Amino acid sequence: MKALLNWIKVQLDQDNTFKNIEIIPSQNFVPDGKGFPCAGILDRGLDNAHKKTQSIQRLSVDIIVYQSIRLSDESSMMGSAVKTGILDLADKVVGYLSALPDGYHDFTYSGHGPSTPLTNDYQRFIVFKALHFKYSRLKT
Repeated sequence: MKALLNWIKVQLDQDNTFKNIEIIPSQNFVPDGKGFPCAGILDRGLDNAHKKTQSIQRLSVDIIVYQSIRLSDESSMMGSAVKTGILDLADKVVGYLSALPDGYHDFTYSGHGPSTPLTNDYQRFIVFKALHFKYSRLKT
């Protein structure tokens, strides 16, 4: 799982879209310190599937994208000339993760949840969206 999480972190850091990318323990832990937009990588566990001649591991990962919001400003959702909206961030993540890391033979993007608001420790309003991925590899 560690290697997959690190690979995802590198993929998300391709064009400096995100000011900060961290491995996080929960979607409510917003990556700290460098501003918005930012992304969190969440380990969702693994399961084993057994077929006649082989065992397959499926590793589940959520990518959480975060953007700051201002009340009555739809650019946090829709984007603008100066701000990447949460919907565009989600599309970028899917593009970044469309390749397979070495050792994996399949991946599934199963969609994303709704845009969800929350506040951080500084009483700043934030919107996040969780994207759900599964990566499969032969169990060794």
